[in-house]
Amino acid sequence: MTLEHTPIPRAGRTELDLLTALGLIDAPRDPAMDALTRLACDLLDVPIAMISFFDDHQARQYIKSQHGFPVDLAGTVDIPYTHSACIHMKGGDAPLVVSNAQDDDRIKDNPVVNAHGLRAYLGVPVYAPGGAIWGSFCVLDGVPRDWNADDERKITDLALCVSREVALLAGHLDGQEAQAETQQMQAGLKDQAEAQERIMRSFMRAGQSIEERFAVLLRDGAQVLGMESGRIARVCAENADILASFDHGVLSEAGQRAAADSPVGVEGTYAAQLLTGQDRLVLPDCTAQPLARRTCLGGTVAGRYLGAPLAVEGVSFGVLEFTGAAPRPDGWRKTELALFDYITVVAMAHLEIFKHIKKLRASEAAIVSTLLDQREAARRAAVAPSNKGGAEAS
Repeated sequence: MTLEHTPIPRAGRTELDLLTALGLIDAPRDPAMDALTRLACDLLDVPIAMISFFDDHQARQYIKSQHGFPVDLAGTVDIPYTHSACIHMKGGDAPLVVSNAQDDDRIKDNPVVNAHGLRAYLGVPVYAPGGAIWGSFCVLDGVPRDWNADDERKITDLALCVSREVALLAGHLDGQEAQAETQQMQAGLKDQAEAQERIMRSFMRAGQSIEERFAVLLRDGAQVLGMESGRIARVCAENADILASFDHGVLSEAGQRAAADSPVGVEGTYAAQLLTGQDRLVLPDCTAQPLARRTCLGGTVAGRYLGAPLAVEGVSFGVLEFTGAAPRPDGWRKTELALFDYITVVAMAHLEIFKHIKKLRASEAAIVSTLLDQREAARRAAVAPSNKGGAEAS
């Protein structure tokens, strides 16, 4: 059996997703399983054999393979649970053994059984790789029959072949998914490296002030993270000074005015949460929170938010934050969050450089001031004796 279905991510995958992805329901006939139903008819000397899988979503039994169906049932692809005999096996591991349907309370009123004069039934479960019952392998006869242990062994062995086939298909699907994940990760790492290079190249372009560098960092960061707005702010006590910002129409007009004013109140904002010790704040869907709590330093957040605390020389300095206009239900990939961490590190590193430059400039100014003071003192000292000599001569 070949698998031609698109792999479904493991996370959040339902049983129906798996059955569909493995081609066990709503898919073409399988030659390997058709061979098993033919073999079952030969081994157990019965006219009808069937392999089917349970679809709880639509409350039906999907017929994956059958041999010997009456002409009026030959095109049937599923049977509703209300007309299914096999469904009685779903709640337990035991085979369903019926010697005479007319004497068995479980299926004596089954419309399919009665309409086609079926009397004897023998079925066993088909299992998923994890042990759940996914389907059944059954044989039917038009006359009553006392099934023996050898009959049960034969149908059980055939059902085991189907369960093994299901396990192989699941393993193949897992392999496809693992390969797809590896390829996606490799592509993501390549994109991440290229994005980091672009960010650093723009950031280090000559002739930019520190404020311009940070604005470029926010612009490029917003682009690679799929955001429209960003800020770097210094937080002192309960207020924040916006050092640099990038805004592409995310905030409301009132929010834009608030972002332009300095300082900005921190209380009740996401920035306040970041300053309590969180490494970063990742909120793909801020709309799940009350409106009053969806606040960044630029105003109300319409959709999504990424933020991180900034520290300089180990001391809390402020925050870096990005916002987006709409929620992002699938969140961010690991490589995207790694890029955000990289942008955070770049911002902190250059804040430290900026701080050292300011210290050097302050030291330089102090040295110059001291030298000027010393020169002035020397000049005055040199002038003082001359003035004294002139006074004595008078």
